[in-house]
Amino acid sequence: MNQLRKRYYLLIPIVLIFGLLFALTRMNFSRYPAQDLAGNAWDRGWEMLGTTLGIESQPAGMTLLENNSVLAGEETYYATYVSGEGTAYVNAEGEDVTLYPEQCYLLLYGCADQANAEQAMADWMARTRDLQTVTGEEERSANGATYTLLHYRSASEDSPYDRGASAFYVYDRFVIVAEMTCTPESPEDPDALLDAFLSAMHLGTP
Repeated sequence: MNQLRKRYYLLIPIVLIFGLLFALTRMNFSRYPAQDLAGNAWDRGWEMLGTTLGIESQPAGMTLLENNSVLAGEETYYATYVSGEGTAYVNAEGEDVTLYPEQCYLLLYGCADQANAEQAMADWMARTRDLQTVTGEEERSANGATYTLLHYRSASEDSPYDRGASAFYVYDRFVIVAEMTCTPESPEDPDALLDAFLSAMHLGTP
């Protein structure tokens, strides 16, 4: 009887280990959403900003220049896409940078809740109106999201970009901002570029 009891106690850790392994296999540790807002299956080949935003390869024919995971907090992400040939340029701060004819700055900003996200988006739109000469405003839908677009021309002589368009959207407690700008030398239309870029952006659902 004692021998059987000893064997029983020896089996307990083994059973617990197998139980833990089984539980782990049932859990989903994927950082990828199941699908986007339009109901399309998520493509794991998309460039990710956080676990919420996916961008198709070469959106609007542009190339990813950088994807910075954290800018100013645990849930603040941004990426820069460019197209055209880069040239040396000295910015307003006297820094040597590479200037591209077309550039898209993409921001995903996490807030405490949706109300804070709505306020943050309103602040960014107001800032755009203050810094640029806005020529139009409209709504545009892409992949299940409806963005507010501002079209503008540069109001600053220091900016190398003379025209642009920005899209704004609140998804749950996140703000998404996509800012497309073009230099005077660029033959591209920033509105058309932004439209194509938004078509390549996907917001994920669990």
